[in-house]
Amino acid sequence: MRYAIGEILLVVIGILIALQINNWNEDKKVMKYELKILQELYTTIVNDIEFQKIQIDENKSSVSSAEIIIKSFNESLPYSDSLNFHFKNLLNRRISLVADNAYQNAKQYGLDFMENDSLKQELIWTYERNAKVLDDINERDNLFENNVAIPIFIELFDRVDFSDDLSRFEIIRSISLLDLTQDSSYKKMFPLDYKALKKNNKFKSIVKSTISRREKLIMYQEIRLMRMNRLIKLLELEIASRS
Repeated sequence: MRYAIGEILLVVIGILIALQINNWNEDKKVMKYELKILQELYTTIVNDIEFQKIQIDENKSSVSSAEIIIKSFNESLPYSDSLNFHFKNLLNRRISLVADNAYQNAKQYGLDFMENDSLKQELIWTYERNAKVLDDINERDNLFENNVAIPIFIELFDRVDFSDDLSRFEIIRSISLLDLTQDSSYKKMFPLDYKALKKNNKFKSIVKSTISRREKLIMYQEIRLMRMNRLIKLLELEIASRS
């Protein structure tokens, strides 16, 4: 009887040890996968920061072009070929596209595995709430350009060439430090009648409206960039605590 009981105890202990080892291995796999999610987020955001800076700089360049045009009109400066660049650059708008695959993967897994609550909140603000605001701004700007600006520009210029952020997205992202001022798509637009253009109040109103619209877009883009820089530091701490 003692021998039988001893055998049973040995079997039970063996089973418990095997279960514990299995649980340990499963926990190790989970921890490894969670670390991978964090590292993917970190790498994606680091790479995306330069792209965000490019988009902001291009929108600031658009504002500068609009201001140059207004100044030229207000001061009755003579027509110069450089204005043709600014007429085109005025229409360039970068809508703050962002690579969010790593975030979507983390969200699908569940953000609760992250130990730092600030990290979770920053991710939600950056990829959802801030993104929603930027999407709304882009939608309103599209309506303004399609319904107000384009009909006026068609009457005043040889052609109208609005930039297409979506078609250029992957190309630009593949070259993080691309100097977009050298991009061949940056062409000039020529006014049909510069003297008449200077007196066109609708055109001047569009230019002034573009300045305010771009500045609002830039403000929220810079908020996103600030949050992304903060996320880098929070992810570094989270990764270090698990390594």
